[in-house]
Amino acid sequence: MYHAELRWFPPPRQIWNFREYPDPMRPDSVGRGTRRFRFEGDHRQLTPQYLNLMLVEMRGQLLAQFADLPARDAIATAPLGINSSLYVDVLARNAEAYRIIKDANLSAFGQHFHLAFSGAPFPPNQLMFRVNNIDIRNRLVPVLNAIRKELARSVRIIAFWAMYHRATMVNGVATHNDFTGIVYALGEAHGNAVRVDTARLPGFLEFDQLDFPRRLPVFFEGRPDDCRVCKPRAPKHLSTECQAGSCRCGGRHPPRQCFYRH
Repeated sequence: MYHAELRWFPPPRQIWNFREYPDPMRPDSVGRGTRRFRFEGDHRQLTPQYLNLMLVEMRGQLLAQFADLPARDAIATAPLGINSSLYVDVLARNAEAYRIIKDANLSAFGQHFHLAFSGAPFPPNQLMFRVNNIDIRNRLVPVLNAIRKELARSVRIIAFWAMYHRATMVNGVATHNDFTGIVYALGEAHGNAVRVDTARLPGFLEFDQLDFPRRLPVFFEGRPDDCRVCKPRAPKHLSTECQAGSCRCGGRHPPRQCFYRH
């Protein structure tokens, strides 16, 4: 449906394929350094005992196929059912193991597994961001610069992906007016920080310097929920930033809704 176009990044950072990064708006995204394989057979009648045998068999196949890879570097986890499919995640401890297990030939009870999803082993000091509903009348470069500046307090943006409508690609190249208004950005914590301090990140971006400004939420892992206490006409803000929701008991609710009497 959409085509992701990498717009900018400074070397020498390693940038993985866009599809291997987690989508901040999808709770079912695959974790970092994970290959998720889907079982192609009928699993509806498999008992817990058979699922355990499946896991043992897969771990043995990984050891046999990748004899030079330490067993602890690629670990198959317990099968999990998602919707109507059965999956097994293989966790890679490093980038080399992640690269190798992509070609794993796994099966159980005569039925094969198919590599369905991958989660790149990008470091914990990096975080993926997503912004929707950007006014497509804006030129893309000012949009990217605005995102970079508004997040600069906590992260340095090292990559952008602008989303284009796939149906209107011309010779494999997206034209400017095919922009969907969706941008993903990969940020890296400043200095020697081990992780991005999400408490310092804004929940909304102002975009007030653009030709067509629009205040929009920015999504990322660990983002607090939007405030649901204030009236819809109030400016949108995070629940952790709400002043109206401050109560003397310490709860995030108005005093009139408090269980205790003050």
